[in-house]
Amino acid sequence: MKRKTKVSSLNFKVSSFLKKNHVQAQNDFLRDYLPWRTEYLSVLLDLEQLVNNGKCNDCGEGEGLIRCLSCSGTRAWCPSCVLKAHQHNPFHNLQLWNGRFYETTTLQAQGYIMYLGHGGEPCPNLSHQPDPSPWEDLGSMEDVFAQEEGDTINDTQLGVSNLVIVHSTGVYSHSVSWCQCPGAEKAHHLDLMKARLFPASLTRPRSAFTFDVLDNFLIDTLECKTSAMSFYQKLRRFTNNAFPDKIPDRYRELMRVSHIWRDLVNRKRFGFGHDTERSPGPGDLALYCPACPQPGINLPTSWRYDYEEWLVMRRYVVDGNFTAQHMKMKIPEDDVSLADGKGYMVTEGPYQAHIHDSVEEREASSSRLIIFLKKSTCSNHRAVNATNIQRSNLRATGVGATACARHGCFVPHAVVDFQKGERHMNMDYSICNAVKYTPEPIGSTLIIYDVACQWSIHFAERVDQSYHLSLPEGTKILPAVGKFHLSVAWLIEGINIENSQDALRLSIRQLPQDLTASQRTGIEEKRQKLMARIIKFHEAAEVMTNGMDLKGGEGAPLDNPELCLEEADISNMEDPEEEDILDFDGNIDSPAEVTEIWMPSWAASGHIMDDVVLALRQEELELRKGQANDCLEKLRQALGDRSVVFREKIHSNKSVHHQGTRSKKELQTITLSINRHARGYSRARAAMLRLGADSDTVAVYQPLKPQDLVVSKEVIEENRHGQGSDKLAWFWRINNTEDSQKNLWMNEFYRVNWLKAKARYDRWSKELKLVQHEMFWTISWFRTQEERWRVRADESIKNGNRAYAERQASMWAEFSAQGLKNFEGKLLITS
Repeated sequence: MKRKTKVSSLNFKVSSFLKKNHVQAQNDFLRDYLPWRTEYLSVLLDLEQLVNNGKCNDCGEGEGLIRCLSCSGTRAWCPSCVLKAHQHNPFHNLQLWNGRFYETTTLQAQGYIMYLGHGGEPCPNLSHQPDPSPWEDLGSMEDVFAQEEGDTINDTQLGVSNLVIVHSTGVYSHSVSWCQCPGAEKAHHLDLMKARLFPASLTRPRSAFTFDVLDNFLIDTLECKTSAMSFYQKLRRFTNNAFPDKIPDRYRELMRVSHIWRDLVNRKRFGFGHDTERSPGPGDLALYCPACPQPGINLPTSWRYDYEEWLVMRRYVVDGNFTAQHMKMKIPEDDVSLADGKGYMVTEGPYQAHIHDSVEEREASSSRLIIFLKKSTCSNHRAVNATNIQRSNLRATGVGATACARHGCFVPHAVVDFQKGERHMNMDYSICNAVKYTPEPIGSTLIIYDVACQWSIHFAERVDQSYHLSLPEGTKILPAVGKFHLSVAWLIEGINIENSQDALRLSIRQLPQDLTASQRTGIEEKRQKLMARIIKFHEAAEVMTNGMDLKGGEGAPLDNPELCLEEADISNMEDPEEEDILDFDGNIDSPAEVTEIWMPSWAASGHIMDDVVLALRQEELELRKGQANDCLEKLRQALGDRSVVFREKIHSNKSVHHQGTRSKKELQTITLSINRHARGYSRARAAMLRLGADSDTVAVYQPLKPQDLVVSKEVIEENRHGQGSDKLAWFWRINNTEDSQKNLWMNEFYRVNWLKAKARYDRWSKELKLVQHEMFWTISWFRTQEERWRVRADESIKNGNRAYAERQASMWAEFSAQGLKNFEGKLLITS
């Protein structure tokens, strides 16, 4: 009884602790809402009634039939009071009580006039003040909105015209009173700019966009990937959700104005509003990676003596994108470029001259013809062999870029268009521009490119023979190939997919016959993910094998039931029927877990003697040996662990009370591991036989039998009778000293694993050192930006220029302070 009381007290304390420290989940918040749903609905409906019994809250005399949905609180206004309250809030949404309900109205319909040119006040040169009373001659909203951009101004009153203004909360029509000072009629677009309104045209603006909506559009396209059409449709629905087609279409104007706005914002942010005597150069309107070493920016002046060469070596990754296509223009000569070559794209003129000269040289010289058109011997890579693919309707079939290999930042002025496929002439221009981007040459440059094995052969020759390509003196190019491009990596991925199929089949075997909806969903999600990997692997197989069909037609081999020991007991469930395992829904031809993987070991007999397939079969044979060795090593470890668990926790007198809890769970986990490694070894051995392994190899890698996977009785029953006839399974004697000559491969296995571990240690030691330096370089980059803006602030004459420079300097200082805080105790500071 005393023990039971202690347990109850402990449970109460735990329960109290959990309640006290409980963090509400989404469903908890929804449960809290349900009792209040009716009350909330009642509040929403009460807000639809007439406010303040129709009396104006401001003057207390007029009829307060107008309310504002954008103002906080619930207030009623008469027409004159609502104009006073909203003189400087022209983009609020009003509603007017019509005797039965609130309907939409506008400030313009109540007589609101927007004054431009004098800080929102009427122009002193107006001959008379416009009548602020509600206008009855405006007609319907459709009439106001029907005016097109550039129409002749048809003033309703002297000096007043209609202006459609697009804001982030909707599309509005306002009566605008222009400045009447001498010469002001030519500066209407400047008056709009000073009012934070961007005109849709310079001569006769009939539409304008608020700075706020243009900033919103830039953020939406960046974060939400919203198209201009979708963005403007959203604004139309904000204005009239029931009839958005009644709102004027300013989509074309939005496209044009946002283009100009982006150009202005970029030039402002990069300081060209301050440095008016200097025009942006190539790449000057783009940012580069702050963590990469850049002499004169984030490296100390003595960087050549402070750093080892490998630390400051530039690392670039090069690739193409064939989905970024550009249609041909009808009249390309009319195209106006606002920032040609100032951002990430290269300057069009010099680039096209390089392409033209390269083509001319190719046609004039047979040696150049070989350089540009020689077919790749590198696994028949599509990027090289598709160089002549061209589409007549496309101006650019894709883009190629050079980016920072460690952080993925594009190098400014290094993105090029493709005219056909991914040709060397395109990528040469991108790589040379990237290498020349830093103001001071560094030396060694690592170029990671999936076809670097072909690209690098004549790269130096192409640079020497071109008038448009050049590299800084002393630059050393180190080409490298991404691991995915190697046939070994492709084969390893195939073996990994087989292991994933085995794991999925195990999960299915442990399912009950009556599956729940969540169990079905979980398995189908795993199948879809695995099938996506298989499809990608098969696409690579076509490239690796010159398009040969490696499909054997037999499907993936089913698991040997004798190597699935105790799995039904582990799940505590009955084993499902085979048809239930393979097809839950009855509509799957070949589920992912039994889909055949197209590897050289499955090649049809007609392809075995092909040179490419022969090389791949030899590589797979070596990998299968490694797979078998790994599985046997892990199998020995798992069997040893199982024996120790049996002796110490299952058969021990001290473990009587724990056989059904943690010890059993641990034993079940080990059993699953034994089965998995046994099946993996069997798959590796079957593949070796199909690949034509020699007799010596077959003699070493013997078949695995269920009796080989039993627990060693030498460990759990060391004093039993009949030990004289015991014999260990063959894989326990595979490294016997009496057979050392035949088993030298085991020593090689351990040696290779030790060398790999040593290489990983060295690589990660360098990685740690490099990351610590990158932290310092990042902070130094922020400080350089701050210093530049401090200088601009000191040199500014205009107050606005000085204020903006101070704000930018403060922003970069905050970046620097945040970096110091996050990297505290980690970064390496170089004096």
